[in-house]
Amino acid sequence: HVSIVVNDDVVGDGGPHNTDGVSIISSTDVVLRDCQIDSGDDNVVIKEGSHGIYGVNLVLRRGKGISIGSLGERGSSQQFVTDIVFRNVTLQRSYYGARIKTWKGSTGLVRNVTFESFFVQDVLVGIMVDQNYCPLSQRPEGCRDGGVDAIRLEDVAFRGFSGTFVREERQISCLRCIDMRFERIALRM
Repeated sequence: HVSIVVNDDVVGDGGPHNTDGVSIISSTDVVLRDCQIDSGDDNVVIKEGSHGIYGVNLVLRRGKGISIGSLGERGSSQQFVTDIVFRNVTLQRSYYGARIKTWKGSTGLVRNVTFESFFVQDVLVGIMVDQNYCPLSQRPEGCRDGGVDAIRLEDVAFRGFSGTFVREERQISCLRCIDMRFERIALRM
């Protein structure tokens, strides 16, 4: 059992900013099991070049939940993330439950991803897929239209989500999504 707490009392209950709990980048065959992660940014984030990532029995508090990306910032090419499974995850007072975020104008692939058996308590948005990602905090000048290029999302499943959200059950903005499934989603306000 591992407990990771990213803490800074100065910023209050929301947690410190830009402080990921666990960042996985360019990694293969990583297992996160029986962990508690408190954070002010992504509790767990999977970045480019990663595959074979398995997370099970996680409790995530505050933070921004589990994220794939962001991928493709500033037109990066060949951003790949494949074979990802997160199962039996509890999120408490996080921004998101599960999230995929990619910048427009990039190329690459996110494939064979499963988010399963998620229990969320008072998250802002249960499920988010954002292929128009462009936060002002990272790009104050805004983003130009990225054209038709986008990282392809294939074979992505959100399965067995239950619990409560504050703002929306899901926000989906897909430019190149193939075989994205939402099964047994039972989130309520």
